[in-house]
Amino acid sequence: MYPPPDLECAVWRRIVFSLLLLLPFNTAVAGPIIAPMSVGWTPSGEQWRSWETEHFRIHALSRHEHWVHHVAREAEAVHAQLHEELDWSPSTRTELVLTDDHDQSNGWASVFPYNQSRLFLSPPDRFSSLEAYDDWLRVLIRHEYTHVLHLDQRDGGPALLQRFFGRMPLLFPHIFQPLWMIEGIAMDQETDEARGVGRGQSALMATRMAAEVSSGPLTLSEVTGVNRRWPPDRAYLYGVFFIEFLRETHGEDSVQRWLRAYRNNLLPFWLNPTARRVFGSDFPELWEQYRHWLVERFVPVTDGTGPGQAISTEGLFDSPPVAQGDWVYRIHHDGHRTPRLVRYRDDQSEVLTSVEYPGLFDVDDRGWVVMAGLSTRRDNRVLSDLYRWQPDSGWQRLTRGQRYREARWLDEERLIARRIVDGQVELDVLTRDGELMDQLWQGRPGDVVGPFRVTPDGESLVAAFKYADRSGWQLRRFDMRGRHWETLTANGRIQGQPAFSPDGQWLLYTADYDGRYDLYRLDLDSGQKQRLTRSTSGAFSPVQTVDGRIWYQRYSSQGFDLHRLESVDPEPVAEQPAVREAAASAEDVAVQPLGPYSPAGTLAPTWWFPFINADEET
Repeated sequence: MYPPPDLECAVWRRIVFSLLLLLPFNTAVAGPIIAPMSVGWTPSGEQWRSWETEHFRIHALSRHEHWVHHVAREAEAVHAQLHEELDWSPSTRTELVLTDDHDQSNGWASVFPYNQSRLFLSPPDRFSSLEAYDDWLRVLIRHEYTHVLHLDQRDGGPALLQRFFGRMPLLFPHIFQPLWMIEGIAMDQETDEARGVGRGQSALMATRMAAEVSSGPLTLSEVTGVNRRWPPDRAYLYGVFFIEFLRETHGEDSVQRWLRAYRNNLLPFWLNPTARRVFGSDFPELWEQYRHWLVERFVPVTDGTGPGQAISTEGLFDSPPVAQGDWVYRIHHDGHRTPRLVRYRDDQSEVLTSVEYPGLFDVDDRGWVVMAGLSTRRDNRVLSDLYRWQPDSGWQRLTRGQRYREARWLDEERLIARRIVDGQVELDVLTRDGELMDQLWQGRPGDVVGPFRVTPDGESLVAAFKYADRSGWQLRRFDMRGRHWETLTANGRIQGQPAFSPDGQWLLYTADYDGRYDLYRLDLDSGQKQRLTRSTSGAFSPVQTVDGRIWYQRYSSQGFDLHRLESVDPEPVAEQPAVREAAASAEDVAVQPLGPYSPAGTLAPTWWFPFINADEET
């Protein structure tokens, strides 16, 4: 008997999805549609080259060669550890491709038609749950290689049949597990609490799960299914804590026992029988236990709508506000309708314009808006460029392919813009039309500058800054005349999203000093820090209007909403832990240059299967 058409389609949709197995390291919500399994077309004059280590084959453009030895060391170190922990080692080398085609922090892995991974050089530069890292490529490789070691596993019947049919997709049992299990295992492996690395120990992930607990944790079907409800990356959020739940309630070796048991399955989606054998409960029972564990593990949100007055209550995507005079500007982006630029004052709100490419933006005293937004190019790259909006003439594109992720008004004629190219950060001075005037600064590989604000006097800027090979983000001030940096904070915590009081005395910012994000301010003359909020739901992106009121984003189980503090009762800030020392560098490994890239080794078919087709005439 054939299954009902809708069930058959649902099963085959899942199988096709599993075959593609595009496992992004970070969910790009409402992002541009691209073909992630390919790279951008090679610009004229650039050549792809290949290198080989004991367990990996690395491919990169010649201009990225300086990253290859770093990737080789980290990849071999990850293999040495993970193949023991996950009880698996691939029979062939894994193909690693370095690309700089996207102004997003991401990557993916696949075991079909062979083990491979795509690594985006672009490091995280905003608070998105990926901000907890020391070395971007190290944590990315660890996450993606976990996918390879997890999904490549097969034993018993599947392994026997692969000897005859090759790498046939139906013979990889683990690819038919739910996404929250697949991502949960990888996110758990990327986490190192002692070094402050990975989403499993992230203050933002904990804040988000606390918000979920406050409204009731999602059911198994809600997390497993695909829909447009918040949170959009629910498989990641619930998956990482599910693995922690398994370890705590079923033993430290629970994941290894699950992997060994499931890799024998010949039947796709044979989940519950295997779970009963390994954990003593099927997944519906396990999930109910997990939901109770979440309620005990996380402090639920208890502050109602959060400190101050709620200005929006719809739940939106993260959009840091901008204060200009007595107005506050913000992008209204709920994931369903076209994003809109809205400004607020007191209890008034006014929609100014729709926004095709929403991103970080700034507003000057004329009401002119400069915005950085991602767009998909015909060459399969996703790059960030600058756009300007004027009240009398609308939107105008300023740059094309220049990769600026953020720009701020320096004065009416000039902009300061930030971009990351080939893994290195630059600060540039542009004309108001987006033309390059001067390069202010270029960082060393691995250093990252995040969102910044220009001081009211226009003499300097303050940015979130992450040193290479260190976890934590510091606040640093850049003197534009002397072109040098001054460190304003020096500890092992995450600090960022800076903004200034109108008089320039105070620097407002967000930090995770006690394990959750709240609002703080720093007296730029004395160095004194003050705490402004205590919000169990998380407070982000503060700005201050000329009347002294502070506006900020508050997180809930519905997303981010705009709030306003009429007054503050500041508290002193305790000393914070010292900067965490960088992890020891991976040992050097033998890297064999292979010369120009050749596809010859991967063109041959990797599997076959007999098909019989018949109809009433044959």
